[in-house]
Amino acid sequence: MFRVRIEWGGIRQDGSPILTLLPQGNLGTRIQAPSVRQGGFTLLEIIVVVLIISLMAGAVAGMAYRQSDAFRLTLAGRQVYGFLRSARSFALLDERENPCLYDPATRELTEQARGKRLRLPDGVNLAWSESAGTAEPEEDREEGVPVARFYPDGSSDGSGVLLYAGRRELRLSLDPVFGWVRLEMQPQGAG
Repeated sequence: MFRVRIEWGGIRQDGSPILTLLPQGNLGTRIQAPSVRQGGFTLLEIIVVVLIISLMAGAVAGMAYRQSDAFRLTLAGRQVYGFLRSARSFALLDERENPCLYDPATRELTEQARGKRLRLPDGVNLAWSESAGTAEPEEDREEGVPVARFYPDGSSDGSGVLLYAGRRELRLSLDPVFGWVRLEMQPQGAG
C-alpha cells in the first residue's frame, strides 16, 4: 500500500499555498504540488491578438491588390518578349520575312511564319508604333495591326510595343540591325 503525507509549507507571494507531498514507504522522494493558479488567456488578451492579426491581414491584402497590376504587366511583358524572340528565330530558320500582327478585338498577337499566337492577360493593353506597318498597305490589315517585322537575316523593322496596365508601363523595343528584343520597365507615371 502506498501512503502520502502532505505538509503545509506556508503561502507564496502570489497567494498560492506551498504544499509538500511526502511519500511514506521506500520511495523517499519529495513531490511538490503545482500552484493553484489556472492557465489560459483573458478575453481582453484574445481580443487584442485578433485585432492585431486582422490589421496585418488587411495591410497585406491592400499591398497585394496594388501589386497585381505590376505582376500582370511583368508576366505579359515576359510572354511578349519570348513571343517576339521566337518570331525572330522563325524568320532566321525559315529564311523568310515574319510579320507579327496584333488583333485588338481578340487581344492576340500572331506571328505569320508558323502561326503561333499569344493572348494578352486581362487588364494588360498593348499600343504599337506606327513604323511597324509602313511597308504594308491599309487593305492588307484584315488579320491585325502589324507591330513588328523580322527579316531572314535576323534584323527587324525597329518598331516596338508598349504594354500598360493601370498607371504602369512596359516597353519592348526592337533593334533594327540585329533584331534583338529589349524589355524596359517604365517608371510609374511616366509616359
